[in-house]
Amino acid sequence: MTHGGASYQLGNWAAENHLEARLAGKSNASFALVAIENSRFDRKFSDAVDQWNRERRLHQNLQVGVNLELYALFQQATQGDAKVKDFDRVPEHAREWALQKHEAWLAKQGLSLREAKQAYMDLIAALTNQQSL
Repeated sequence: MTHGGASYQLGNWAAENHLEARLAGKSNASFALVAIENSRFDRKFSDAVDQWNRERRLHQNLQVGVNLELYALFQQATQGDAKVKDFDRVPEHAREWALQKHEAWLAKQGLSLREAKQAYMDLIAALTNQQSL
């Protein structure tokens, strides 16, 4: 995946899978199965991101709320919970949009990476199906 937060997601992949397996009391063999499942899931997420980036025609005429939802889910899926941000350094002409995006992301706080990825994939699928009707 070529997006900014992807390196975080991929860099922590093994640690997250190992922790998930240990918390569930699973053996190393079970860890391998969890890792394979998560790898497949991450590939599906990456494919959904790539699909959305290729389908530029779908971007036209999207409501602002849908764009904000896509942004927030992607950020939550790749970076986790939003941090407090100082908007004084954001140029004034872009500040309102930056605030809206950040507030949308903050609304996803507490959503796990996996839940955010699934919600993102579901939204992409719905938008793709809606546009092809």
